[in-house]
Order: sequence, then C-alpha cells, then structure tokens
Amino acid sequence: GFASSGTFDVAGGAAVQLTGGTFNFNPGHTFTGTGFYGVPSGGNATINGPIINTNFQLTGSLTISNELSGTLWWNSGQLYGALTVATNGVVNLVGAGSKYLFGAITNYGQVVWTSGGGAWYLYGGSGARLENQPGGLLDVQLDGNFLVGSGSPVINNAGTFRKSGGSGTLTMGSFVFGNQGALQAQIGTIQLPNLYSETPSANLAVSLGGTTPGTQYGHIHFSSAPTFSGKFTVTTKNGFTPSPGNTFYVLSYPSASGNFIAMDGLDFGNGLRLEPHFAKTGLTLTTVNVPTSAELTLSIYRLPSSVLVSWPIEFTGCQLYSTTNLATPVWTPIPIAGINNTVVPITFPQQYFRLSNP
Repeated sequence: GFASSGTFDVAGGAAVQLTGGTFNFNPGHTFTGTGFYGVPSGGNATINGPIINTNFQLTGSLTISNELSGTLWWNSGQLYGALTVATNGVVNLVGAGSKYLFGAITNYGQVVWTSGGGAWYLYGGSGARLENQPGGLLDVQLDGNFLVGSGSPVINNAGTFRKSGGSGTLTMGSFVFGNQGALQAQIGTIQLPNLYSETPSANLAVSLGGTTPGTQYGHIHFSSAPTFSGKFTVTTKNGFTPSPGNTFYVLSYPSASGNFIAMDGLDFGNGLRLEPHFAKTGLTLTTVNVPTSAELTLSIYRLPSSVLVSWPIEFTGCQLYSTTNLATPVWTPIPIAGINNTVVPITFPQQYFRLSNP
C-alpha cells in the first residue's frame, strides 16, 4: 500500500500493479500514460479517495468507497464497497471475463458494457445494487446477461437504461428492477425480470430503424405481468420512415394492467402514423395513412383499460377539452401528458372531445 498526492506516469508497455494492501489517493493524486495501472488478476486492493484518471484497470479484486471522476476499465474480477460514478466518470465493462459486483454503484455519469460478453453477476446477499441516477446512463452494447450471484440484487433506474447494441437478448435474473426513468430498446430485446415496477415518470421506449425484428428495431419483454403507469415512446434512427402496412411487435408480456399516460412518437406528420394494437400478450404498431384535410380530426384508440386520444403532430400545442353533454356543454380542459396525445381512463363517464388553440 501507499499514500499518494503526486503523479504516476505509466508508459505504454509498463505497469504499476496494486497487488494488495490499502492505497490512499489524496488530493493531487493523478496518473497518466497508456500503460497498465490498476489491480491485476489475483490482486486484492483497497482504495480510499477519488479515482481521477483515464486508464485505471481492474482484473482482480477491488474495494472502494469513494468517487470515480475518470475512467475505470473493468476487464474482470470483483468490485466491493460503494462506488459513486461522478458526472464526468465512466465505468467501461470490457473483456470476456465475468464481472462480480458485491457492493453498490451509484451512477451520475456512464456505466457502459462495451464488449466481451460473459456475464455480470450481482450478489444481492452482499448488498449489490445499481442506482442509476437522473442524468446517468447505463448502456449495454451487446447481448449480455445480468445474473444473480445471491439474494435479490436491485437495479433502480432514474436515468437512462438502454440496449444500444447486439441483435439478441439482454436477459436478467431474479432482480428487483424499479424504473423511474427511460428504458430504451434501440436494438434487440430487453428481457425484464419478474420483480419489475414503474412510476408515472417512467418512459418505455423503442427505436425503429427498419422492419426486421431484433436487428432493425427494439423489443421489450416482461417476464411477469407489468402494471403500466408511465409513458411509451417511439423514436426512429438512421433516417428510417416506415411505409403503410409495416408492423412492429414492440412489447410482449404474459398479461398487463394499468395505463400508459401518453404514447409519443406515433405520428410522423403528413398523415403518416402508427396505430397501437394491444393484444392480451403484447403491443403491435401498424403504419397507416390517415387522410389529411383542412379540418382537424381527433383519433381515439382503445388501450387495455383506457383510450388514447391523439391528433396530428402539426397541431402540437393545442388544448384538449371534454364534455359529457353536447346539448348544454361545459367544456373542461384535460391535462395533456404527451406531445400530441393523452390517455383517458375508461372509468370516466361518456365524453366528447374537442381541440382548440389555448
């Protein structure tokens, strides 16, 4: 072990290996260079103080209880303690070796699973949890596996959790997965665990880049019945615009309850839109042409336990009103949760709708 408030400069091909002991990184401690600086395979080190660097590497066992303001390359091995990833911090999971988390990662920056495959084991019995904070990104760029080492590990997402690479499936074991942020399937399938829940701030999102499932658009699968309470959003990529008749199977589940509060991204403008079709076990989007005219037309779609009221994207910014009696109407404004749509529970009385400028 050592205490350092100075600079280590590790040249390419050279190495400083923290094979064991406690290392105190005091203010002023930095390290540079392209060589190996970190915990090698078989090493077992404890670090006190912030990691401020661009090339710290982990292939052994590391215990840390401080902040990461640089880049940690996690090639394999075990991580203990409580690591806070600052807004300018990055944890890169690389290499074919498995990773084992026995502590907590609180992420305000980026945790990116970039390459290698293997599995990421979380030991819930030892307090393993991933806390993805607002502004934080947890990005999986491959078809990986989040596996349970022990207990019930926890993933709480209040930032962005996305799958941006790999045309197969990202699978999860028996995790507790709480979603208050954006969950994005840009490609392939995200398979969520049994203990999934969401809040009204959650946003389930899929990206369309073509008509081929997996390789060109994303899919989200729920292992058990979800209760929807947030938004659902569609985005496109690579300049893709669907054609009438194209279909996209984007959500699957054994059953579902609850309501989305809005469904954004279904309208492409100029009369081209996606119609949602909910079955008992999933959601399919079908591309249709809607005739355009000088008169505004409201569209109403049946959801599992609600209705989606939407209008052309060109009329974004207008206010939706409703009344229960056309003979003596009292038009009441309805809160709009989406960009050009909102969801109305079917438990309300029979309603008539109109849209007008605010």
